[in-house]
Parts: sequence; structure tokens; C-alpha cells
Amino acid sequence: MNRLLRLCLVSSMLLAVACGGKNNENSGTNNTTTTNNATNNTANNTTATNNPTNNPTNNPPGAQCNATGNSCDPSGTVRAGFACILDDAGVDGTCQQACDGNGDGSECGAGSLCGTVSDSGPFFCIRSDCNGWLDDSCPAGEQCISFINETDLCTQVGMGTDGMACTSTDADPFPCGPGLFCGFGECTPICGADTDCDSGERCISDTLGSGVGVCAVGCDSYSFGQCPAGQGCFPVTEVDGVCDDVGANAPYEACTPGMGQCGESTACITFQAADMVAGTPALARCLPFCNPIPETAPERNATCPQPADARGYGRFVHLAEGSGSIDIYIDGTLTVDNLAFEAVSSAGAFLPLTVGAHTVDITAFDDADNSAPIFTTSATVTAATVATWGIIPDATTTLTTILVAEPRGEAAPTAGSTKLRPVHAIPDIGNVDVVAVPAGALTFANETVLALNLATGTAAATYTEVPAATYDVYLFPAGTTPRLVANVGGVTVAGYVVAANATLSVYARGTDDDTDGADPGLTNVAYTSAPAPAGGLGGYCLDLGEEPSANSGFCIEDCGSSDTFGTDACTVATDQCTPLRGFRGCFPGGPNGPGDACDPDDLSDGCDGVSFCEAYGDGTGVCQNYCQPTTQSNPRLGCTGSDECVEIASNLGRCGTPCTPTAFADTTSCPANLQSCTPADRGEPSYCAASGTKALGAACEVLTGECLAGDECINDWAIDQGADDPFVAGTCVDQCDPFGDNSECGAGKVCALNFLTLNRAAGHCITPSETLAPNAACAAGSRICGQASVCLNVGGAANQCIRLCDLDDSTTCGGGTCNQLFNSAEIRLGFCQ
Repeated sequence: MNRLLRLCLVSSMLLAVACGGKNNENSGTNNTTTTNNATNNTANNTTATNNPTNNPTNNPPGAQCNATGNSCDPSGTVRAGFACILDDAGVDGTCQQACDGNGDGSECGAGSLCGTVSDSGPFFCIRSDCNGWLDDSCPAGEQCISFINETDLCTQVGMGTDGMACTSTDADPFPCGPGLFCGFGECTPICGADTDCDSGERCISDTLGSGVGVCAVGCDSYSFGQCPAGQGCFPVTEVDGVCDDVGANAPYEACTPGMGQCGESTACITFQAADMVAGTPALARCLPFCNPIPETAPERNATCPQPADARGYGRFVHLAEGSGSIDIYIDGTLTVDNLAFEAVSSAGAFLPLTVGAHTVDITAFDDADNSAPIFTTSATVTAATVATWGIIPDATTTLTTILVAEPRGEAAPTAGSTKLRPVHAIPDIGNVDVVAVPAGALTFANETVLALNLATGTAAATYTEVPAATYDVYLFPAGTTPRLVANVGGVTVAGYVVAANATLSVYARGTDDDTDGADPGLTNVAYTSAPAPAGGLGGYCLDLGEEPSANSGFCIEDCGSSDTFGTDACTVATDQCTPLRGFRGCFPGGPNGPGDACDPDDLSDGCDGVSFCEAYGDGTGVCQNYCQPTTQSNPRLGCTGSDECVEIASNLGRCGTPCTPTAFADTTSCPANLQSCTPADRGEPSYCAASGTKALGAACEVLTGECLAGDECINDWAIDQGADDPFVAGTCVDQCDPFGDNSECGAGKVCALNFLTLNRAAGHCITPSETLAPNAACAAGSRICGQASVCLNVGGAANQCIRLCDLDDSTTCGGGTCNQLFNSAEIRLGFCQ
């Protein structure tokens, strides 16, 4: 291969390799190796079409260049689609297929690159001349290197020897000698297996692609204690990490970015950057690496460091009628023996389970071992796991399982009453509304709603307290209205006896198939609180990169339940429990208590462990109390005065001042700076929210409350979900009722739903892109086209003006049918037909 061509080819390569070691400071992405993607002056990674290659012949010097492989003279005629390329001496030429140096190189097929010997061209297809990184057939001083588009080329490399310090640059991307690669700051052997490496090293798999890696002192990713003293493990792939120097700080301790303070398997991650103008300090913590790639949160969280004696808890209930008694093996060990239909393992007590992934085999009771299980599943357990596995029938596998999370510390019911929590365990019917009426009742006037829109495999979010009595329980298809005995269309269990003073999960089990013997029924599973978490706290794995990769995940410290708020449950004394995306994690906090002023933009001037910073529309704020909406078990939490506890999740809430919305007008019943009183979705209570001073039409930031009370800040994302950023600046506009008479909006405007909040009770006034009747053709493309209407693509190039509706209020379609729009049962918006 032409040496000059090689140098031009690699001079502008895009490499993503770790050129330096001794680095555990990053912002969450790429502090290790990755691979071999390369480009020349123009990159090519597409499939070839219309290759103009002819059958080559050896033309005499001076002949035209008209077929790949012919000898040619660049001063002669060069046929379109070809280029005459001179050798190193600049004497002999060879005819090659030309390609477009300004395009995507699609003329070249797999195994070829579009390159040039100089920036001015000509550009031509350069074909593979070797076979991958482990091919040692290249000339002396050259290495077979894999580039993009499945192209492998013998390429001039440097003279660096094994163990020599190195740095890859655009000018010198391969400073190490043949068989070596510059990875982790030094020249290290290229390998395909651990046996290719020196003793004490491993092949860090797939760092150069296609199973090829580099040798290094390695460790299992996300592990502790596998590296030499003074070093820690840094993930490269999901499996392999490398050992590198570390500091002394423990996981979750404070650190200063760039100072190398963090210890093993952690990196210094910034929560708040320093702002010299605003006077806010930098706040960073040594966060452990974790694996953000698995699909489920328990699997991701299990890669966070767990205390040595941490345990999760689980139990099993047999709900598959007709399957006989069963045995349950966990990781090959018989754990539950002879579990009968409707029985709960260990008489309802929870089994301690070690943290990590487990294999669960379900076998027939009379089987000698688990060599032929009826059903096998996997279970990932964390220190926070408290769950009941329901074993239910399934048409394709005989048995399957559902996983139902169990709360800790559920309060007992009022004397004489019972708490019920429905669990949908019927595999062949859809989402249901669960309703109980007194036994024998022919109407639903005295109904008790136990759950709405309950999906198979899920439990109601809370327990419902009911008087001890006998009930008829109905499972209606979700959204059935009106509820009448005549239109049940679901499952009915008559004569369900509810004894007093119990707390029960009520499993609706069986199937809708009359022929399989698994008749619908209800099975009670008595509530038992699992033991408190032992051995300290784990963490929640968050992806801090643009997309999940082996080294873009970091753990946020788990601070427990609402009972631990205000108890210094975090490693850093000034850090506070903060609810975020379904969990409670430790974040830097401030010294301010309930009622004190706080800065919403400065964590160091934030609130203590029992309060949060309620932001005002003018950028200031006040510390407002956290509370417990279900069971008051933490005396440090609670609301004062007329404030009420608004649930966030799992017995944690925030205190808010209730208010009564009045036709979207300003309200004076709320405290200063919290003058907005917006109607809440689903008819829930409304609470005073941030208000500001910005008038209609003023520029504003969304979700900050900068606009006058009764108005809101709307941007493109609120109008069109195809917009790029939900949080770009917007404009203050009037609020209105999207399913009302449009009386709140002026001439030429309509009331549109806010796609940022999806509040069915409060939309915003806007001038439509088009004003069309429902189902009319439109051309605006996902924009507003009428009252509560958007222009949506309905297939191909066709767009229609779709009228939106409230799935819980059929009148919003004016006599039509309201159909599910979003692929989520939680979002109760539909479209009219």
C-alpha cells in the first residue's frame, strides 16, 4: 500500500481511545478505551452501488484509465468514474475506482474506504489489504488496522515498545509498534484472549471491536477489591474494567473535580458547577460506577455497591389452579417445598434473598430435582427489594410469574375495618376497574372503587379501607361507564367475605378460558412487613451520558424511605434526601429550615432534610415542609396551618396550600408569590403555585411560574411534541379549559392542551396554525388546528386534524367515542372517532 496514501488516510482519523491513564475524574462519559472507527479525508460507511469496475488488463504506459487495476498514465485520458493513482515514486500509475470526496462515499462497497493521497484529491476507493487487528502478515513496521466500513489496511505505525508511555494524536494516531496499541496511556499488546497477555493482565474484551482488545491489569466492571493497592476498577465494557490509580475518598464523599481524590471504582461527579458571578460554589461527590445498560431498574441498581450483608426479601403465592403442588428452586437449591394452590410460601413470611441476579425454577412437587422445570425465570434482588412473586397460568408456558412490590410499615386499619389492595393476576384479560358492592346489590349506587385501570401483573397503588362485610367484586374492562350489572363484560366474584381487622392483597386469579380449569376467583394474601433494610444503603444507577455505555452510569446514594428524612441518612452530613424520578437519593443541600428563604438555583443555599425549596416566579424561594400522606411515622415531617399533604410517592408528600380555581382568573386566596391556582388533572385538589410579574406575550422560562397568576409559559414543545427541547424559553399566554366552550380565549384563538403537562383541566390559548373541522385534512404537521385539536400524521403523507378528548369523560367527544391515544394507561387523553 502506498505509504503517502496511508499517512493521508489516517491523518484525520476519528479515534476514541484512552490515550492517558491515571484519570478518574469525568462527567460521566468515556474515560476508557473504545475503538477503531476511522475516517480519511471523507469517511465512508455505506454499501456500494453501481461499481464501474471492468475486467482489467495491463495497459501499456500512457494508456487510458478505464478499468480498475490497469496501468495508467495520469497525463492520459481518465474515464469518468476512475482515477489514475501514482505509486510512492510518482512514476507508475494504477487505475482505481473514483469516489466522491465531498459525499458519503457510497460508491465504495463494504471492505473499502473513500480516500486520497492529498487534500486536493483525486479520491478513490481503497480496498482492504489485510484481515483485522490480529493479522500479522503486513510488511515490517506496519500493523493491520480495522477502519470503518469493514475495511482493514496495513498501516505504518510507530516504534513505541510494550509498556512505553504513549499518546495518540491526529498527527500520530498509532505511536506504538506492530502488535501494540496505545491504550490506557501506554503501549500494550493487542489481544484476542487472556492467554495473549502477560501474567497478571487480562484481555480487555472488544475494546478494538469484533472481539479484539488490548492487554491491561484488569478487573470485573463495577467491582471492588480486585485491583492492586492504591488502584481501583474503571469500567471499559460491561464485563471488563482496568485498574488505575485512585485517591482515598470513599463512595459518596465530597470531592473537588480534577484533584484525583476519589477512591476505588468511583469518579468525581459535579452536582453544581462553580459560578463566580453568582457566588455559588462547586459541589461534587465521589459517585460509584454502575451499569446503565440493562433494561430494568433492579438490574441496573444491583451494579451499585451493596453492603456485604445487604438482603432483599421475597415470597411466593401459588395462583395456578390445576397445576398441582409445586416446588421452587432458587439458583438450583430447593427453597419452597410442596406449595399448594392458593398457599403462600413460609406461611406468608418473607425469605431473605442475597443481593444480585438469581435463577428461579418452578417444578412439579413430585420431581426429584429441577432438571426439567415447568417454568424458569430470573430475579434481580437489591437491598430495597420486598416483593411477592405470584405464580399464575399462562397459555404458552403453562406457568408464568408476576412481581408485586410490598410496602414496609403499612399502618393497621381502623378497628372493625379491613384494608384491601387488588392485584390483577388474570393473564388473558386487559386492564380492569375493580369495584365492590354489598353482596346481592343490583346497582352500583353504594360502590367502593378499589382500583382503576389496573393492568395484569400490577397492584393498586394504595390500600382501600372498607367495613368488614360480604361483597360482590366486579372486574370491569377499564373505563366502562356507566357501571351496570347488565354490562359487566368482565369478571364477577360474588359473596366475597371480608373479615375485620386485616390488611390484605386480594389477587384476582384464574383465566377467562372456560376450558382450562383455572376459574376466576379471589385469593387473599395477608400483609406482612418485611424486616428493615440491613447493612447500610445501596444506590440508584443513573445514566449520565448521552446514551447508555459501560462507563456512563453512576450511583446516587439511596437514603431510604420517608422515615429517614431529616435523620442524616446520607454520607455527607449536609446532603439531603431528595425525591427524584421515583426514588429518594442524596443530593447536596443547604442549611435552611421550613419557612426560611432559599435559592432554587444554588444547592448550597437550599433546604435541610425535612423541607424542599419552593421556587417563586421571581427566582427566589422558601423552604416548604415534606410530609407523609398515608402513615405519619416520622415526627420530623408534617404540614402546618391550613396546608395539606400532596403525595409524591410511597408515603412521601410535599405540603401545599389548597385553593379553589375560579375560571382561570387571578386568585388572592394564595400567599404572595404563589398566586396561581390551576385546575388539577383528574379532578384532584388544586394548590397554590408560583406566580410572577411577566405579562401576556412576555418571554419566560417554562415551569418556573414567571407569568402572572392565571397565565402560563408556553413553548414549542407544549404545542408540538416533535420539538427538540421541552425546556427552551416560551411566551406567557392565558390558561383555558381545553374541553370547554373556549370562552377564556379571545377572537381567533382556541384552547389547546399543553403537551408538557398533559393536564386535561387546563390548557392554553393560542392562535391555531389552521382552523379545521375534526378529521379534516391538514398540512401543519403536529400543530394546533382547532379547539383541543392537533394535526397528526395518520399514515404515509396523510395528516388529519384530530380532536382530542378525555378518556374519563365521554362528553368531550360530543357524542363520539374517545379512544386511547398514548401508549400508556396513565395518560388519560384520547382521540375522538
